[in-house]
Amino acid sequence: MIRKSDVISLEPSRTPYDLEWRMFGFPIRVNPWFWLIMAMLGGRSLQFGFEVLLLFVLVAFVSVLVHELGHAFMMRRFGGIPRIVLTGFGGVAISGTGGRTRMERILISLAGPFAGLSLFGIVVGSDALFHWAETSRMTVFAYVFLYQVNLYWNILNLLPVFPLDGGQVVRNAVSRSEYTGLRLATQVSMVTCGIVVMYCFFANQLNWIPVDPLFTGVMFGLLGYQNYMIYQQLNGPRSFSDDPFRR
Repeated sequence: MIRKSDVISLEPSRTPYDLEWRMFGFPIRVNPWFWLIMAMLGGRSLQFGFEVLLLFVLVAFVSVLVHELGHAFMMRRFGGIPRIVLTGFGGVAISGTGGRTRMERILISLAGPFAGLSLFGIVVGSDALFHWAETSRMTVFAYVFLYQVNLYWNILNLLPVFPLDGGQVVRNAVSRSEYTGLRLATQVSMVTCGIVVMYCFFANQLNWIPVDPLFTGVMFGLLGYQNYMIYQQLNGPRSFSDDPFRR
């Protein structure tokens, strides 16, 4: 979950190829880049057949949407009017209102990972009860993809890296001041990103599983750089009225 003031540059412009509909009263838009990036991310599955790659993209779509719906429902619970946009590297739930207190904002941030991990629990629990995963070749792949995406992606999302959900929690938990909270959150984010990038380097060398070390390392490297730029901006000359991170 990211507030609109944090993600203006992350929300893509509309295109003639956007997929749009309403679900549970929320406007939902899928940018074409979402499908392309998800297909690239699941590129390894192409060795098992094109239909397996399509299955991965479908699982990623459902999983990211469930995650963002978690944010959106909590935003609406606190008076927001959210919309959901699925973009190149995931999705955002955006609302100009809702989440007025620190605790409300923290709960909104945690609602997305909670929804994703709940889906993970449903997948694992239903297979334990009904043993559906091994009924066919495609259900095996579906189970593996649902397991990996909803467990590992949501765990990564909880890392204290802004603007991921864990970074949002840090931002709101460490200080009553949004400026001070964001400044501390970017510092924690840079350290965390450095650790993750180092882990991914060794994971790539040693062929560790479960995460794709190349994709994860590049993503957290970019997030670390983004936080460095935000930190530099926060430390530069500014007046309160010009604060770009003021609500």
